[in-house]
Amino acid sequence: MLKSDKLRENRHENADGHESNPEHLLNAESTYLELAERFNWRHIDCAPDKTLGSLKTIDAIAEEVYSSIQNRIDIILKNR
Repeated sequence: MLKSDKLRENRHENADGHESNPEHLLNAESTYLELAERFNWRHIDCAPDKTLGSLKTIDAIAEEVYSSIQNRIDIILKNR
């Protein structure tokens, strides 16, 4: 079972066509990681050891995203 399936167990909704296709999910993840590397995007690791037990909270992920964006803004403004 994929992590996405386990996460969805707690929701009260059915998976859409994409969410119910494990191959699609793995291909999408691979593509996003390739793009992040190619364009030097910051990768936010929501589950550091790749298990549900290490899954960060929504607030922790949001804070990491915000902090990353704020750092980029600070660099841009500093270099003006």
